[in-house]
Amino acid sequence: MKRFMLGLVFSVALIGCTNKEEPTAKIATEKQATADVRVGKAFAERECKGCHGLDGRGAAPAIPHLAAQRERYLLAAINEYKEGKRAHAAPRQMAESMSEADVHHVAAYYAGLPPIAAASGKNARLFSPYENGKALAPACAKCHGEDGNSKIPGTPGLAGQQPRYFVVAIQEYLNRDRKKTQMHSMLAGLSRLDM
Repeated sequence: MKRFMLGLVFSVALIGCTNKEEPTAKIATEKQATADVRVGKAFAERECKGCHGLDGRGAAPAIPHLAAQRERYLLAAINEYKEGKRAHAAPRQMAESMSEADVHHVAAYYAGLPPIAAASGKNARLFSPYENGKALAPACAKCHGEDGNSKIPGTPGLAGQQPRYFVVAIQEYLNRDRKKTQMHSMLAGLSRLDM
């Protein structure tokens, strides 16, 4: 009798769990059906590849790989950026301007990519933000000075500037929110990683 009652309780519990999970699975399937991977790839080409690559590989050690991440995780991460729960400036700014459809398309695209193979220690590509910035700085030195202290009236010094402010200023030039035209052409080729 005890076994019969125990079996009955477990059966009811399993039925209850199955009924609760079924609508969630149905909703997830419907959302996946509306996500268009081709549209997600086009969005990634425009907005994401500078940092995460079109293949989903992070461009530097501090930038995560997105390839083959679970779609549910990618959706949650993008929404956390939209809600301000994650603080990285570039993805947060991008997420704030994404429509709900964009979010689903780009998440489906990256989730559908093959996983990135782990790099062995001897084949790992090292990236130094300092060395990368140093290689790009000579173009800035013409106006802002070799040491970042401008000698040209009306041209700001860059030495000692706050890094976040500096990135925001560059983004404002790239987005043409600042009206200095020579800066627009000087910065046009920079990627997000270069910033």
